[in-house]
Amino acid sequence: SVLFASGDSGVGPGDCLLEVQGHAFVRFIPEFPATCPYLTSVGGTTRDSPEVAASLSGGGFSDYFERPPYQADAVPPFLQTLGDKYQGYYQPGGRGVPDISAQALDALFVRGGILREGSGTSASTPIAAGIFSLLNDYSISKGKGPLGFLNGWLYGRGLAGLNDIISGSNPGCNTDGFTAIAGWDPVTGLGTPDFMKLEKIIDES
Repeated sequence: SVLFASGDSGVGPGDCLLEVQGHAFVRFIPEFPATCPYLTSVGGTTRDSPEVAASLSGGGFSDYFERPPYQADAVPPFLQTLGDKYQGYYQPGGRGVPDISAQALDALFVRGGILREGSGTSASTPIAAGIFSLLNDYSISKGKGPLGFLNGWLYGRGLAGLNDIISGSNPGCNTDGFTAIAGWDPVTGLGTPDFMKLEKIIDES
């Protein structure tokens, strides 16, 4: 299992202007390697009751990697809801980012023996990694082995153990960015991991 931060620039940094043969156009720029289909990309959320998308949460669609099979059912409903909005700004057939999310704002950490506070998907990613490390430990303790590559499991059996985030957006490129909706979205992915729910799914598998 490899988890990687989706980035802190929403749908892209700056004005996202690209120039090809003298013609300038806007293109959303999701960050690599978060767009790699062989790792689990982690976006960001904030608050609770309700938990909402953090506006910095990197998300979008890869121009280089096609949509992987594990996203075949999850991504199209979002695209149908989006319709023609941002047409040409992104590759709708690309690998969607992120896969999941976790709390990204005002995270506490210790550096040099001093308690500090920071924000970003570089905070949400180790939080998510810690949860799945504990789940692997639990699964092994039950004689079932580690979860391995997470994405197939997350988009399948593990989906019921994620908290769907349905509000917030990730502005960037001088746009409002994408909006979090029910189901997968390119702001918070499938949602945030709920340890107790995921532990129960391991018990039942």
